Amino acid sequence: MLSFIFTEDSFRADIPEGHETQREQKYREAFARDRYRALFQLGFEAEDRSESPAFAFLHILAARFLKALTALPDLEVARERIMVELNEEDYEFLICRVPFEIGAEYINRAWLALQYMRLTQVFGEAVRQYDAGTQQKLMARMLQIMLIIG
Repeated sequence: MLSFIFTEDSFRADIPEGHETQREQKYREAFARDRYRALFQLGFEAEDRSESPAFAFLHILAARFLKALTALPDLEVARERIMVELNEEDYEFLICRVPFEIGAEYINRAWLALQYMRLTQVFGEAVRQYDAGTQQKLMARMLQIMLIIG
């Protein structure tokens, strides 16, 4: 089962215990390559009840970030210059869902805000890679996905 250890300012994959599903193996490899790009992508997927508590928490964090991102009124104009900040509602929502896992004591307002900042950077990098027409298509697709899972 894919699980994670929380650190003072981030998280890392834990040593696997038992069998990993094909999806978990895919994400283990993705997190090894670029943990924040993988976390960003995870936010677009439907929740899987078989996820470990730490994996489920990161999934919720990513989905909550995407919900906050797509709710920004100037998203289409600001694009890669956008800044998603952790608001009080998101903080309360997330802090109540911190699992009892290794490193959970590090998860506080500053830790969550740092994860939002890093996810914002991933979004900015993704948007910068595309021309204006493709950026608009990407934004429209993100909004569609968030309406479905949000």
